[in-house]
Amino acid sequence: MDEATFRAALSSVRRGASLQAACGSLGLEVEDFLEAAVEDGAALSHLRLSKGLLSGNVLARVYAAAMEGSVPAMSLYLKHAPPADEAVEPGDPQDDLDRRRRDELEADLRRVDGELRRIAEGRPPGEAAAE
Repeated sequence: MDEATFRAALSSVRRGASLQAACGSLGLEVEDFLEAAVEDGAALSHLRLSKGLLSGNVLARVYAAAMEGSVPAMSLYLKHAPPADEAVEPGDPQDDLDRRRRDELEADLRRVDGELRRIAEGRPPGEAAAE
């Protein structure tokens, strides 16, 4: 499989297509794609991160529906993202730790998004963005 076809399949998965659909639309065997992804360790990492980001998008939609009063959405959200056991007061050391973790996570998500965009554009990961 050529690099452009591999990157096109990776881009499709990043936009939400299933691996089977992305490969099928390009005439690729899923196994061949996965072998290429394993050889390109960065691509394999991006596949894993994409899955997490897409799952987060779904969870955000469920949360929005729950906040609009959908009881099934409330139930689903609480099953998959239960509330913390204890409230943390502002200024509590745990609150500061949570805030740092959240800031780091947001920075990581921005970095990963940039990397995925570069890959989708056919540029190597880590290349300086021209943005």
